This record gives sequence, structure tokens and C-alpha cells, in this order.
Amino acid sequence: MEKKNVMTKVALLFSGSTYNINVVVFGVAIGAISTNFSATSTQLSQITNLPALFMIPAVLISAKLAEKFSKKDILVVAWILFMASGFVASASTSIEMLLVSRAFTGFAIGLISSIPRAMIAQLYPQEIGQLNGFQTSCTAAVSFISSLVAGGLAAISWKYPIYLFFLGIVFLVLILIFIPRVPAEKKEYAEEKKEKKPFGAMVWLTVLSGTFMFMLFVPIQTKLTLVILKGGFGDSVVAGYARAFLTIGSVVGGIFFAALAKKNKKAVLILALTLATVSYYFLSTTANLYVLFGSILISGMSTLGMTLPWFGSTIAQSVDRSRVTMLLSTYTILNYLSQFLTTYIVAGMEKIAGNSNPTTALFGVTICLLISLIVVIAIFYIVPKKSTATTGVSN
Repeated sequence: MEKKNVMTKVALLFSGSTYNINVVVFGVAIGAISTNFSATSTQLSQITNLPALFMIPAVLISAKLAEKFSKKDILVVAWILFMASGFVASASTSIEMLLVSRAFTGFAIGLISSIPRAMIAQLYPQEIGQLNGFQTSCTAAVSFISSLVAGGLAAISWKYPIYLFFLGIVFLVLILIFIPRVPAEKKEYAEEKKEKKPFGAMVWLTVLSGTFMFMLFVPIQTKLTLVILKGGFGDSVVAGYARAFLTIGSVVGGIFFAALAKKNKKAVLILALTLATVSYYFLSTTANLYVLFGSILISGMSTLGMTLPWFGSTIAQSVDRSRVTMLLSTYTILNYLSQFLTTYIVAGMEKIAGNSNPTTALFGVTICLLISLIVVIAIFYIVPKKSTATTGVSN
């Protein structure tokens, strides 16, 4: 029984890896696709970004489906659709056919996106923080391993990296065997006789704060290669190593967060934001390669590995289990939208600074992180003390 329980957790932790596989595969294969299809820059942009257009409606549909069907069934259907889209992509003979497959890929990712975290909240409510940390590490490990394999496959043919979509067979088997068929959420309401109430102000504050943090951590993923190349740190190979360090950092951070999640959660967030602020400062100012790579490692650990899981687990714990999927779906949609808005925010930072140097956005993020750290410390420790003191005087 204990062994099956462990395997259930393993299946859940890896069940949300569609996004990671997709990003790595097409990030590596896009150059070969460009050569094979003689694609224009607009078409290449569509191949990369089209899935995001279909993720948002799929997230909404997934939340509604979870009210009527078991989340396990949604996971199974989504993984099958994901692999089918990979098959169509690898068999494509035209850009148009490839774009159709990308639409289905985005839809499959959207269906899955919030389900694993919602199931963790349903099945293991006492271990949400710990398992969210491990989930970050597991999906980051999938990204790291996929990137190593995809690079070699892309050298053979543009379509070979896409075969990594069929890693889904392994995850699908794990889901079918080990993940239980949890009741649909409407059925759970009926069984527990709970009434739906509006999400409170603190819940929405947490969701919006998590979205803001997600938005702050987008620039390092879009600007890192440019920092390496324009900063004179090396070529595209060095940039590849830098991305690997960012991924390794998120794996380590996820494990670290899992170990600390059951302890002082307030202190964990403050530690994560402090490390993030310091690492981003050095990322945007250093001229030393070793300091840069150390900062990349720590930024991955503190942001992707610790801060985002902190908000994910806190949001999941803020409502009753039968409404977790809807809240996490809302959070996911806001994150997708914030990704889109980041482009304009970065442009604003560069306009204020008067230059488009890739480190400008990272320094802007440093300032935002420092302000966020001060606000968090005030909310966690200063405001409650003042409230207590005021209450004591009035009494």
C-alpha cells in the first residue's frame, strides 16, 4: 500500500510535464524547422507562440470538466491529445499542417495545466507545500533531460526532437495504473454539503501577488541568451550552459522548498525573495562569467524553484478542496496573460532607462523584487504587531 502511495505521488508529480516537453522540443527544433520548410520569421513566431492562444480557453474548459468528470480522465485525454499533436507535427509536410498540430498541443497543455496541483490538494492536503516543491523539481528535470536529448536529435532531423512528445506513453501508463479516479467536484460538493462562497480578498491578493511574481520571472528566460551574447560572455554554446544552470537551479530550489515547506512558510518566502533580489542584482551588473553563472543558478533556485511553488501551494490551500481547480485555473490564466504583458513592461523599463540592453530589464526586476521583499516583510511581521499593539491600547 505504501509503495502504491509513493507511485501515485510520482505519477502526479510528472503528469504536468507537457509544457516543459513542448518548450524544450520546439525551442531546439525551430532552427531545423526553419531550414526544412523555408519558413518566414512570422511563421516561425506562429509555430512558437500559437499554443499559448489555445491554452487559455483550454484551462477554462478543464475547470468546467473537473466539475463533471474525474480529473484522472482529463489527464488521460489531455496526454493522448498531446501525443497525437506530436505525431501530426512530426508527419507534417507543410507549415499549415504543423500550425494545426501546434493548436492541438496548446489545447492539451491547457487541459492539463492546473489538474496535477488540484489533485495534490485533493489527495494530499497536508503535503501540498512539499509536493509542489517536488513537482517543480520533477518537471524541471524533464526539461533538463529533454534538452540534452533534443539537441542531438535535431542534428539528425527536424522531426526527431518532436518524438520526445512520446515520453507521454510513460506518464500515461503511470497515470492509468497509479492515480485514483477522484470524484468530480460537483459530486464532492453534494457529498460534503458545502456551499459555494466568493473567494475572499486575501485569496485574490495571493493570486494577484503570485501572478506578479510570475511576470517578474519571465524576463530572465527571454533575456538570458542575449545577456550572454551581448555581454561578451560567450557564444550560443555558453548560452545553452546558462539555461542548463537555470534549470538545475530550479530543480535544487524545488527540493529545498519541499524540505522547508512544512516549517516556517513566511521565512521561506522571505529567504526566496532575498536570494532572488541578490542574484538578479549580480545578473544585471556583473562582468565576471563565474559570478554570472552562480547568479543564474541561485536565481533559478529562488524564483522557479521556491517562490512560484510557494504561491502555488498557498493558493491551493486557501480554499476548500472542491474549488481548488477553478482557483488554480484562474491563477494559470492570469499567468499566461502576464507573460503577454511582460513584453510591454520590459519595453517600458528600457524606455525609462533610455537603452535596450538586455540587463536593463533584469535590473528593473531587481528593483521590483526589492520592493516586494520590503512589502512582504511588512505584511508578515510589522503590520500584525501594530494591529496587536492597537488592540491592546483600545482594550
